Amino acid sequence: MSDQPDHNQDPFSEEFQQDPFIEDHFSNRRQQQYSNYGTPQPGGGTQALPEATAILVLGILSLVGSFCYGIPGLILGIIAVAMASKPERLYRADPTRYDSSSYNNMRAGKICGIIGLCLSILIGLIMFIAIIDALSNPTYY
Repeated sequence: MSDQPDHNQDPFSEEFQQDPFIEDHFSNRRQQQYSNYGTPQPGGGTQALPEATAILVLGILSLVGSFCYGIPGLILGIIAVAMASKPERLYRADPTRYDSSSYNNMRAGKICGIIGLCLSILIGLIMFIAIIDALSNPTYY
């Protein structure tokens, strides 16, 4: 017999030999199954924390929104910090069940939300002081 593969052989037959690397790499037995929601899969995978990505997005948007007169940053920062409490409790209750990268995303979003909140309050105070100063000293240029 030659070492060349037989291209006329039926790939669904039992005699069909596949490359062991490809079979091992894509087999369902060794591939971990991950799910973003629900319980852990039978393969032993972990799941992402609920709303971790949304908290990260809201935290980043609160940073950006804090430079838009402070109001959007204040609202988005409050929402991001408030939403982060439930996933944080879930992760602390059972850290092995949840993916650590989603926990890090949630923490980063919460920190960005806190920073966005502080910046919004600071910018709001500066604007308030500037308006009071402008009203008390009506000088026209």
